[in-house]
Amino acid sequence: MKNKKYIIVLILSFYGSIYGQCWKSADVSYIGIKTDGSLWKSINYNPQIVSSDGWQSVNGYLAIKNDGSLWSIDPLYQIGTENDWQSGSVGDSFALAIKSNGTLWGWGNNSFGQLGNGTITNPSDTTPMMQIGNDNHWKSVSAGRDYTFAIKLDGTLWSWGRRLLSDNTYTNITIPMQISSDTNWLKVDADRSATLGMKTDGTIWIINNTNALIQIGTDTDWKDIANGDTEYGGPHGAYYIVTAYYALKNDGTLWVWERYGFGPPSFGFNTYYSVPTQIEISGNFKSIYAGDDKIIGIKNDGSLWTRTTYSLPLSDIGCPMLGNENFNAEHQALITQNPVISDLNINTSRSLEKVIVTDLFGKKIIEVNNPEVRINVEVLKSGIYILQAISEGKSYTEKFIKL
Repeated sequence: MKNKKYIIVLILSFYGSIYGQCWKSADVSYIGIKTDGSLWKSINYNPQIVSSDGWQSVNGYLAIKNDGSLWSIDPLYQIGTENDWQSGSVGDSFALAIKSNGTLWGWGNNSFGQLGNGTITNPSDTTPMMQIGNDNHWKSVSAGRDYTFAIKLDGTLWSWGRRLLSDNTYTNITIPMQISSDTNWLKVDADRSATLGMKTDGTIWIINNTNALIQIGTDTDWKDIANGDTEYGGPHGAYYIVTAYYALKNDGTLWVWERYGFGPPSFGFNTYYSVPTQIEISGNFKSIYAGDDKIIGIKNDGSLWTRTTYSLPLSDIGCPMLGNENFNAEHQALITQNPVISDLNINTSRSLEKVIVTDLFGKKIIEVNNPEVRINVEVLKSGIYILQAISEGKSYTEKFIKL
C-alpha cells in the first residue's frame, strides 16, 4: 500500500506539470478560457467545454469573443448584435460593459441606481441595455452587489449605486461620482461590501461603503488584486459576511488579509489577518480571481489552481482534453470510485453507445461498443487516463487514476 501511495504522488506530479498548463484566464464562477481560445466551465470540479470558438475574456457569466461580440454563459447566447465590446462585469442581477470606443453600457436590476443612468427602478423591473451618460473615456468597470466602481482612461476612480453615509444610513447615487482627485488608479474590484483597488505606483487600497480610502500597508510591489466576499444565511434570518482580500506581489507570491465575519466565532468566522499574510510559498502566480468563498489563480506555466475553503491549500484543476465539445451541464460524476484498481464503474442510468479510454496524450487504449456500466481496466498500467462515454449522441469525459 505504501508503494501505491508513492505511485499516486508521482502520477499527480506528472499530471500537474504536463496536463495542467493550458489556461489563459478564469473566473470564480469556475469558467475559464484556455490558451487555444476555447471556453470552459467546471461541473463538480471537472472542466467541460462550453464553446470551441475563440474567446477573449470572461467575468462571471459574461464573456467576450475574439470578434468583440458579447455573450451570456449558461445558457450560452449572444447579447445584442454588436461586435465592439472590450470588457464587462456582472453584479447581483445587473451587468455593465465597455465598448472599444470607451462608452459604458448597463442593463438589469437598477433598484439602487447601480446602473448609473440617473434613474431608480422597481426591483421587479429589468432595465434594457442602454448607454450610461455620454462619456467615452471608460477603461474598466467592476460591478458589486448593489453598486458599481469604474476607472476612466485618465486614471480617475468613479462610483455609483447604494452607498453608506457618515450617519450610518444608506443613499442611492444614480450617476457616476468621482472618488478623490487621484489620477493613478490601475484596477478596482468591487464585491458585496468593501471594494479593493490598486494604483499604478504598486500600492493597494480598501474603499469602504462610505467611499473612504484606506491604504493597506506601505508596500509598493503589488501587481494584482482580487476581492472575495461570501454571504451566509444564519439563524433567525440573519446574514453573515466573510471577507477575504487577496493580492499578488511582483514575485508571484499570493497574500491574504482582512478575513473576518459579521457573526459569532462559533459560526466559523474566527480567522482574522489584520495585515497581508503570505499563503502560498511556491509563488509563480501571474493572475488571481476571488469571490463566493473561492480563490482561483493562474501560474506562469498556465496551470489553474483553486481552493473552495480558507483552510485548504490551492490544488491544480488540470487541463481537459480537446475535441469533446458536447457535454450535459446536469451530468454528475461519471466514475463512482476513483482511483480505480480493476473495474471502472460508470455512473449513468442511460444506455451507453461507446466507451473510450485514452492516455493524457490522446492515445486510444480501450474502446468498447454498447458496453455495460462496468468496464475492466486491468490492462492499464498505473497512471492517469481519460474516460469518454458516449450516450444518446452526447459525449462526457472524466479523468481517473489507475492504481
